Amino acid sequence: MQNLIYTLPIILLISFFWKADFFKRDLYKEALSLDNTLVVRGFAAISVVLCHTGIPFFYRHGYLFVAIFYFFSGYGLMYGILKKKDYLKGFLKKRFLSLMIPYWVATLLYILWFFILGHTFEFKEILLSFVFPYLAGGRIVTVAWYVCTIAVFYLAFYIFFKFFSVKKAICLISVFNIAYIIYCKEIVHVSIVWYCSNLPFLLGIFIAYKKEFIEKIIKDKYFILAITFVTTLSIALLYLKVSRTIMQQIASLSIVSLLVLVMYRTHLKNKFLSFCGNISYEIYLCHYLIMLPLNNTYKFVNPGYKSSIYSVQLDNQFLVAVFSVFGTICISYFIKKFNSKVMKLCHI
Repeated sequence: MQNLIYTLPIILLISFFWKADFFKRDLYKEALSLDNTLVVRGFAAISVVLCHTGIPFFYRHGYLFVAIFYFFSGYGLMYGILKKKDYLKGFLKKRFLSLMIPYWVATLLYILWFFILGHTFEFKEILLSFVFPYLAGGRIVTVAWYVCTIAVFYLAFYIFFKFFSVKKAICLISVFNIAYIIYCKEIVHVSIVWYCSNLPFLLGIFIAYKKEFIEKIIKDKYFILAITFVTTLSIALLYLKVSRTIMQQIASLSIVSLLVLVMYRTHLKNKFLSFCGNISYEIYLCHYLIMLPLNNTYKFVNPGYKSSIYSVQLDNQFLVAVFSVFGTICISYFIKKFNSKVMKLCHI
């Protein structure tokens, strides 16, 4: 059964295209619509879970799937600026609460779950996790770094587009993204996960801003673009050791660009992945809740984690992966329901 782990990438890929409509010559005009993007987000969320369970292909390349979330964030923000009147009105409240309420709920659940499993935290650690996730170092919510990063990008986006013209704001947010990478790598020396896949955020902004022009290029040069992005992705993955930061950013841009090409020729219809896409943020935040009792799995990601008497030792990696994915989906659905009610009370 252990060999079944090699079927998981194939199963997920087949699911991605299940019942999809393909366009051989014309572009699918709703390529970046909510229907299509939900399927992709669901695919990316499950891929991150599989990455953290150590499944071949997914392991060590989780940043490629996080890049997908960055891309859709950038695209969605730019689309809002261009298409929605008074988009920035109440922007900070809406965006930050939509980002932080699920994070705060997840943090509380992790603290309770850790306590049940026999682990406690100092009050300072708990306070920092709620108020300043960056300073907490991801001790409670391991993926808190993503919450911090996307929050910084939201704030920068708001400032630039609030006080500058669209063109100037795009230039400034581009410079900011590069500066962010340099700051993280050379000044504060945080883990590479903080800055290895954020450039697709810019790609999303550019595609939304020049959508018609880009669609024309895609239509005229589709196969040339596909070959180019496959080549750059392959080179980046083969030569990661040359310059890990640069190569991972190139790989992130390449995989997202390939995905955009696929979306422009495919109407994705997988309802299961679409369902997962609707709870993708909760899946991303909460999948370690399922992994915590699987002692061998959580130690794979966090070697400093000490065993609990309540931990379950599953030696079969296939079962670990399947249990992690479906267990995460189940709890994420209910957490999403709860989060939606809380955000409704906050008038979001």
